[in-house]
Amino acid sequence: MQVRLALPNYGLLRAYVLEKLCEKEGLEPAQVHLAEMPLRKRQRVCGLLMEMQGPRLLRKQAVWSAEEDRIFFYDGLGRRFLQVQLFPGPGLDGLALALQGRKSA
Repeated sequence: MQVRLALPNYGLLRAYVLEKLCEKEGLEPAQVHLAEMPLRKRQRVCGLLMEMQGPRLLRKQAVWSAEEDRIFFYDGLGRRFLQVQLFPGPGLDGLALALQGRKSA
């Protein structure tokens, strides 16, 4: 399934990803941890891998491609279950600011 959605900043993007990953398993966002890792292409950040780690060793992932303004959601077996087209998305500037904020915290 493909959805079109406006998530103009990183905080909204992160909250939406966590909500959708939890919704698939019927979990509350407070029950899980969302790990994030920047994705790089030729030494520059081009997106973000987000992995939900829940109870029972449950893991689900989402990949945000900043260049395409898309989020791809994957289940525990690596099958894509949702694709979201962002209009507008936070862009690379929003990601850079978020990453800077985490380093200084």
